[in-house]
Amino acid sequence: MRKGKGNRIKGMILALCFLALAMVVGGASASAKKAEPIRIGLMPDVNSIIYLIAEQEGFFAEAGVDVELVRFQSANTRDAALQAGQIDGAVSDVLAALFALEGGFDVGVTSITEGRYALLASPHSGVTEPAQMAGKQVAVSKNTIIEYAADQIMAQSGADPNSLVKAAIPQVPVRMQMLSAGKLDAACLPDPLATAAQLDGAVVVSDSLQVHITPSVMVFRSDSLKSKGEQLKKVFAAHDKAAALVNGSDDARWKSAYEEMGFPESTWDYIKLPEYRPAQLPSETDIQLVQDWMQSKGLIKEEYSYSDIVDTSWLD
Repeated sequence: MRKGKGNRIKGMILALCFLALAMVVGGASASAKKAEPIRIGLMPDVNSIIYLIAEQEGFFAEAGVDVELVRFQSANTRDAALQAGQIDGAVSDVLAALFALEGGFDVGVTSITEGRYALLASPHSGVTEPAQMAGKQVAVSKNTIIEYAADQIMAQSGADPNSLVKAAIPQVPVRMQMLSAGKLDAACLPDPLATAAQLDGAVVVSDSLQVHITPSVMVFRSDSLKSKGEQLKKVFAAHDKAAALVNGSDDARWKSAYEEMGFPESTWDYIKLPEYRPAQLPSETDIQLVQDWMQSKGLIKEEYSYSDIVDTSWLD
């Protein structure tokens, strides 16, 4: 083989090698630049449905953010997933945020969510008002927003929360089923399962709307707030767009999202979706009310300021 021809072949081989290397490096670089999705945990309540509607309407994609919605049936599994880093944030509550902070796990409350929590009694219990709940067995998820709501509904109605006999049943659907089956005197449930229980004969003793408490919030890992701050701003922009659309259109349009959440079909004709407000900070009063309740029960020892709990970086 002539020397010149051999050199040309070697040159071609080297060029191909460099090209292949460039493709590998370029592909790796592109993969490295691809943003991780924002993973948001949802619960079986109307607080969560607005995020599913935002996904169905393509608002996350329009905002240029990749969002993965993850479903949970209990607050305990949701919080475990948040601490394990399996999700960035979740439809949650102030209690969960304070528990995390007390345990040394950095999270931030970002915004309120909408929802209703009802204290319902079995039709066989004879209970129709909070004062009659004394000594009755009520199913709650202990040390969560559900127990807090039950206590506040009692206290704000002039009844003694300590008079309740509480049964710890963390899974929301199980709590509803046991109430409907007459195995409990009462239960505290979020909508729409509260409405489903009411349709099965349960009596609404009172609810969070009547006593004006709003402890439901979005909670995010602090490291996610720092590393994915720009993406989170887009998530909230998509949320606000979905909220405006839902508030300004007929409820029937959202039946598919309602059913996809796994809510009882029987409740659709009886429930009205809440008026979803744009993403906004919780009030200092609601934050302090929860903190006082938790301290009174010895659930937390530290006193946290509003800025310790609420993250405002997404507003910048």
